Amino acid sequence: MRSWRAVLADPRLRAVAEEQGLRIVFMPRPNLMPYLEAWEPDPCVEVLSYSTADLQTGLASAGVT
Repeated sequence: MRSWRAVLADPRLRAVAEEQGLRIVFMPRPNLMPYLEAWEPDPCVEVLSYSTADLQTGLASAGVT
């Protein structure tokens, strides 16, 4: 989980997303959800769960603005 936190908190990722007008969406596997309870993601990171979002739809629309 530390690796994902480091990637999602990287200011370079945020800068690229802002420059390109993209969103940063993180959809962790269900077994990681308990570990996210204490995690405060950057406001620019949208965290989705499998119980509320469809993975296939998300992947199909990835990168589409």
